Amino acid sequence: MRKGGIYETRIEHLRQALEKKRLDAALLFSPESTNDLSSKSTYYLTGFFDSWPHAVLVTQKDAILFTGEPERAKKESAIKDIREAKKDKIDEILKKNRLKKIGVDYNFSFSRWNGMKKKLGNLLFTDISGELIELRAVKDSQELANIRHASEITAKALKVAEKTANSGDEDALANEIKLEFVNDDAETAFKPVVSGDKNSANIHYFACNQNYKKLVMVDIGAKWNFYNSDFTRTIILENERQMAKAYNSLKQLMGELSDFAKPGVKCIDAFNYAKKFLEKEGYKKESFANFHSLGHGVGLDVHEYPVLTSNPLFKDMKFEENMVFTLEPALYFAGKFGIRLEDTVVMGKNGVNRLQSTSL
Repeated sequence: MRKGGIYETRIEHLRQALEKKRLDAALLFSPESTNDLSSKSTYYLTGFFDSWPHAVLVTQKDAILFTGEPERAKKESAIKDIREAKKDKIDEILKKNRLKKIGVDYNFSFSRWNGMKKKLGNLLFTDISGELIELRAVKDSQELANIRHASEITAKALKVAEKTANSGDEDALANEIKLEFVNDDAETAFKPVVSGDKNSANIHYFACNQNYKKLVMVDIGAKWNFYNSDFTRTIILENERQMAKAYNSLKQLMGELSDFAKPGVKCIDAFNYAKKFLEKEGYKKESFANFHSLGHGVGLDVHEYPVLTSNPLFKDMKFEENMVFTLEPALYFAGKFGIRLEDTVVMGKNGVNRLQSTSL
């Protein structure tokens, strides 16, 4: 493979997942949307960003990329077996190699399922979206380097936000942030959320077109080489006692969470630790726990595994070394203001490590 062992390791991990589920192969397609033909799963396995309809087939022996850009793929893809995406080519390989039990992800449409069933007969398709997301939860060195760079760019943009926050204009501040990303040759991971005064208490506020006087919350992230970051800072302009107390409580909690979260600790326990801390501080009604999770994984998607939540579906999820995730405790005072602090961090051998060198 042209890009070295990292991609071989990713594919080998996928093969192990297929073996556990007793599947013959994984068949991952690009989406059928005319707006976005890229696929996180195929990029993760190939290192090739394909803007044409494409697919990746992985068996215990082979890894094949079907693409409309074979010449570019030969130069850029980690998978060495590259074939032009032509009608019926995948069906022929499945039939020839007697591959019947196929793992697919959320891009596998009903029309594809129906067509392949008609041509190939008794195929068994199994959704492996969860397995793919779990594979992506633990980052390798290349992924960490990309996320670290995205985080450094975001940290710089937050410093710009701190210096220009006294403009009192949400839209103007959002534009300053986007300009900083452009200057660093980065994309925005998501639309910047800049919410001042009472708007900061609304977790669904996205308008970013109002003026503010006392406080502004800035939730932003840069994207670098397809990998994202996600940070939030709340900038207090008029240091009222209630705001200062809430801010200091959250700052202390962030420090304690960094000490509490370690490999092997359950994500739900981190959520409960933060919830109980804020309740002891007198913030039961205002706590983030009433509105959203304590954090989420970050990578090719802004929101991925792990999930730091009280949802029982994720009760057994544990922190692992090299997981990248956010810590984002917050307090929301209805009709007044909200304060949220959020860092994208990586789990080290002994605990949480920051991804940016610039202090925030």
